[in-house]
Amino acid sequence: FPSVLDMSKYCDREGGGGIYYLIGVLMHVGPDANHGHYIAHIQELETGNWYKFSDEHVASMDTKVKPRPASIKRLKALQESQMNKNQTSNNAYMLVYMR
Repeated sequence: FPSVLDMSKYCDREGGGGIYYLIGVLMHVGPDANHGHYIAHIQELETGNWYKFSDEHVASMDTKVKPRPASIKRLKALQESQMNKNQTSNNAYMLVYMR
């Protein structure tokens, strides 16, 4: 699934752009919906770092040092630079995008 989702051709031109940025992925790990475990990968807006949330455990998913965006605008620019790179997961059930 894309890090940057371009929905501009489906959006009202007067209402602003239709570019959305991936900031969260919710996943289910287990054999079926009645059994298993839910986890979330969430991007922190100030730094752009990703974190894994699993019950009471939170862990950084980034092991490399990367530029720290000073604002959401900088985060969007960082994500746009990766527009053609897709994230992959076979168990994501909800994607969270921000405009």
